Amino acid sequence: MSQFRDTFTKDQKKEPLLDYDDSAALYFFGTVLLCILLPWTYSLIMGILFPVKTFLKEYPVKSSGGSVIKYCKTSFSQDRMYKAKNESTRWSNRLTVSILIQIVVVILLWYLVAQIAISLGSETQISQFDPFVILEISSGATDREIKKAYRHASLKYHPDKNPNDPLAASKFMLISKAYAALTDEVAKKNYEMYGNPDGPSAMKVGIGLPRFLVEEQYQLLILIVFF
Repeated sequence: MSQFRDTFTKDQKKEPLLDYDDSAALYFFGTVLLCILLPWTYSLIMGILFPVKTFLKEYPVKSSGGSVIKYCKTSFSQDRMYKAKNESTRWSNRLTVSILIQIVVVILLWYLVAQIAISLGSETQISQFDPFVILEISSGATDREIKKAYRHASLKYHPDKNPNDPLAASKFMLISKAYAALTDEVAKKNYEMYGNPDGPSAMKVGIGLPRFLVEEQYQLLILIVFF
């Protein structure tokens, strides 16, 4: 067990201070989308339901200086204003090509916001270090079951078997910590006292960017977009 502790301590030193946080990126992106969509949607709905604003743009009540504008009272001018007001309220003029394009774009963006909300709602996050959740075993698991789960998970996420996954080392280290918290006496005592097999945890900074930014299959695309 001492040999495992030495290896565990050695790996622990390699733990990066910064990590990529998909959830934070989704929250940020969703918030930005909402800041754009809410006023855009409101303006679009108001423009469709109350098209009188279009008429007022053509025949404003007040000038930019604040003075009241008076229009000609002749029958020709009054008739022209009446036709312009009726024309602005027609549905064919409310739903122009540009308005229809905006509606489609807004619907697609709201769909994207809904998908982000669903993704955040269904995402299983570990609010605190839980070795049973990490190893995917029950709290009443036997030593044999713990060891079996550790072997399976460590083989699956071993960095040597996942050379193209930059996050494999972090996953492997987390699995090692979970196993230590359930088998190693010192780590178990730290976990019971501090909720972490390492003892009092140090600050760790997370970057609110999606993980795909560091995955190999997207590196070429990221470089193309960047340059």
